[in-house]
Parts: sequence; structure tokens; C-alpha cells
Amino acid sequence: MIAKQGIILGVDYGTKKIGFAVGDTLTCTVNPQGIDSITSFEQGIQMIANKITQWRPVAVVLGLPLQKDGSSQPMLKNVEKLAHCLQLESDCPVYFSDERYTTKVAEKMLKEYGSKHKNVDDWAAALMLQCWLNQNR
Repeated sequence: MIAKQGIILGVDYGTKKIGFAVGDTLTCTVNPQGIDSITSFEQGIQMIANKITQWRPVAVVLGLPLQKDGSSQPMLKNVEKLAHCLQLESDCPVYFSDERYTTKVAEKMLKEYGSKHKNVDDWAAALMLQCWLNQNR
């Protein structure tokens, strides 16, 4: 459970794109906030640091990339390194949330609503963050 009330920044990190969402611990609501393209790990850290400055969250939740069976996958090391770097860059606590199936669910959800969005990383971040908020009330 999170100690402070306020904004939570959700991050769906990828090597080419990062999806962002913000949630509110008081209302337990979440909104997608867009996608940024990146070309390097360092650029990804800077993009997320900029969002932390912009939103001033009480915590950051990173999507935890796991295999279907719950085992780790190669991207997990990047996300763990990212969490470490973010903790050094800011005083914002960093948490993890399972992101399995969030992209597929986001794609299906947007298709059902008739959306033509091809990039769903921010919606995947929102789904991941909503699950985290629900589990950490």
C-alpha cells in the first residue's frame, strides 16, 4: 500500500516507445497520457524524468515484462535497470506491476470502441496502472 495520496505515473517501457498514464490514489482513476518514441535507454530515462518533473507523482509504477508463465524475459533486466536509474534521479519511489496481456487487452478494447489507434502503449500503461492501484488501495 502506498503511504502518500496523489498522482501515480504509470510507465509501459519499450526499447522504441514508452507509454504513459497517470492515476490518482484518492479516486483510483487512471488516464492514458500519450506515447513518446525513444532511440536509446538514456533517452528513455530522460523522457520519464521529464514526466516526473511535469506530473510530480508520489510514485512511479513500471510495467514488469514477464512471460506468460510468469518467468522473466530479456526486457526485465532493462526495466530493473531503469527503476534503479529513476530512483537515483528522483526521490520518487518506484514500484512494479505485472504488464502481461495489457497490450492485447488495450488493442481489443480500442477496437471494440471503434478507435483507429495503432499505438496502444499509453492504454496498456493505463490498464497496468489501474490494476496496481486496485491492488494497493
